[in-house]
Amino acid sequence: MRDTPDCVAVAYEDIDVVGYRVGTKLKVSPAKVELPTIIWEHAFCTGTAKVNGMAIGHISLRGRPDQKGAFEVVLYNSHGEKNGWSGKPSPAATANVTGERAATARFQRLVRDALVKRTPSDVLNAVAGDKK
Repeated sequence: MRDTPDCVAVAYEDIDVVGYRVGTKLKVSPAKVELPTIIWEHAFCTGTAKVNGMAIGHISLRGRPDQKGAFEVVLYNSHGEKNGWSGKPSPAATANVTGERAATARFQRLVRDALVKRTPSDVLNAVAGDKK
């Protein structure tokens, strides 16, 4: 079985797919998602990402003595479960990376993954609001 850019071979080893034996390789087409236009607003050590005027997340420089150039990457979920300590909603996704370029790339990957997986997030709300 040959992988192509549009399809990948997936081996299901522990679940039974209807009509196929366990361990069968199947070709699966990954979901194609068009990324929305992200507008960045920069403030001191933080870049806020917006889609259709709605803040969907941020990247921010973290002062860490153990890692120079450490960035926190956060994808927002305004309707998420409230954090008991801060009272703020828990984010849809977070990551810690080194370097601003890597942080921006990771943020775009988090956005794409949230759209593909339909993860409850502010980017999903912003894109859905655009289609109404």
